[in-house]
Amino acid sequence: MKLSKTVFLVLLIETIVAFLFCIGIGFLFHEEPDWNLTNVFVYKIQTGLLIFFKFLPAIFIAGILIGYSWGFGKQKNSPTHRFSDIFLVYLKSVLITSLICTALCFIATEVGNPLISFSRTNMEENSKNSEEYIELAKKNLAIGDYGTALFYANYVLDMTPNSTEAIELARFIEESQFLQQKKTVEEENLMPTLITTKTSAMTIPELMEIAQDYYSKKEFFNAHYYASLVLEITKENDGNRHYAKQLANDSWNNLLLIDSFEDELSKEVFQRKKDGYTALTSGDYSKAYYIFHDLLEKYPLDYDIKNFHETAKELLSTRYFFIDETLDKQQFEQFRNVHFSLPRLDGGKDIISIKGITSLKTTGGMIQYLRGFSVVSYDKYDEWLMSISVPYAKMCSFPLENVSQELAEYIAQFSTTNFVPYVFLKSVDRKYENIFIEPRIEVRSDYNAEVSTSYILPIPFENFAMLCDVSHGPETMSLGSLYRFSKVASDYGYSAEIYSQSLINRFTYPLVLLICFILASILAWDTRIFISDSFKFSWLLLFPIIIALAYTFIQCVRFVMSLIFYAIISLGTFVGSGAAFISIFILLLLLFLCLIRFVSLKSDKRKF
Repeated sequence: MKLSKTVFLVLLIETIVAFLFCIGIGFLFHEEPDWNLTNVFVYKIQTGLLIFFKFLPAIFIAGILIGYSWGFGKQKNSPTHRFSDIFLVYLKSVLITSLICTALCFIATEVGNPLISFSRTNMEENSKNSEEYIELAKKNLAIGDYGTALFYANYVLDMTPNSTEAIELARFIEESQFLQQKKTVEEENLMPTLITTKTSAMTIPELMEIAQDYYSKKEFFNAHYYASLVLEITKENDGNRHYAKQLANDSWNNLLLIDSFEDELSKEVFQRKKDGYTALTSGDYSKAYYIFHDLLEKYPLDYDIKNFHETAKELLSTRYFFIDETLDKQQFEQFRNVHFSLPRLDGGKDIISIKGITSLKTTGGMIQYLRGFSVVSYDKYDEWLMSISVPYAKMCSFPLENVSQELAEYIAQFSTTNFVPYVFLKSVDRKYENIFIEPRIEVRSDYNAEVSTSYILPIPFENFAMLCDVSHGPETMSLGSLYRFSKVASDYGYSAEIYSQSLINRFTYPLVLLICFILASILAWDTRIFISDSFKFSWLLLFPIIIALAYTFIQCVRFVMSLIFYAIISLGTFVGSGAAFISIFILLLLLFLCLIRFVSLKSDKRKF
């Protein structure tokens, strides 16, 4: 159809020109942030694209108005009465054009805009944090916290490897930390429940068989280790317990016989092995790990050392994580600035803040790294209790059956789940024992807090992903997450009305645009450009004016509709979950009236 071709030609040319103009605006007039960006060219391109997506509906309205004004004026058939058959043909063209434009606007809003906004924000955050982390590194260096200072300096080097200031700062920190005399660190509190290890999944007969086999081979470390496991998991009346105790004692007695070594080196290595093993069996996994790590570097082929180094590392990971796990995580963050509140068992609440989250795709999201993790606790009277903050934390899924019964029953009130988020707050160096990053904790003087290096979020693990998506805001988070979150927003400190209103606004946005495009087509009939009209270049100036007016009109319509939607939602129990259906019905009714108005148009007395 010639009419549709005319309109699409106008739309295509106008959209290309508008696109180039928006990119130019992003390059020439948009101010850069105060901090240094890593890629200014890409940043300006993204800025131009965001401007283009913002005005795209108005651009299409201008194209439809001008295109159909021209197209209608070129038509030979001029209906003189309402509801003419020719308008059914025109209506088909208008609907197809409007639906295509609506789909493109919806894709730009729901897909293109969030992706580019996230990429742009990510670039801003990386550049801004590089400067902020330099200052944090200097502050921590000044107070003697070398582990945290080195973490911040290494982060800056990871994002900007050529930063002279960061290179010199990191070198100075490394030199200083070896000169510092560390005081003895108090033993960390044990976790509420140990995470299951691979050896504890064996049956008692299997453990006893392994222990006996190691004892017969005179590998007394392993024999004592597996016999001790039997003692830990058997009851007093178990028939294997007596034999396991005897085997463990005999193995230990053999370990004490160190006088028959051929030289002092063998004796010294054996003593270090025993020290590490003693730390392992007593629950000091940190000490055991560093002893066996040091021995493994010197004697990499020793079977006992390799075996118990791996065991100590596995058990250490149930309490802490390694600092170097986080060094390259920020550039892969999927979420930024996540904030929510959680109810406490005592009736108060915890305010959770996370600057950035990196999820390991290889684990299916079961392991995540939380940058800038902090918890601020309040009692039921909204009085401050304590604060916990750490540069980086590691979160994994934790079986609900392993938490305290009181906490498990509390979580079960809100949702059915098998796993909850477990957050490790302390990180240690993979090689040096005296380098670590632990949480900074401030407690109100009259509050008796149980300080720990871990934190359990009392929510289903799957809900954490939904809370992360909220960080994008109700206008840019995915529609699926917005729908689920609108039902539970009040449980996490958000307004349920605001998120429900935003859900309806976004869900009905295509209908609003479709109505606007139909109205533009109606206006185009009344402003037809006839064949007899001579072309004037001044008409080209109408495009930016129409775009500006159309943008203002769309914003006004959306504002009015949002007020109507909010009023419907505010009816609460009277409307219930039918607020969305009432809103859609109102828009469909308006659309129907616009279509009736279009087909009821007729020609004026002016001739072609």
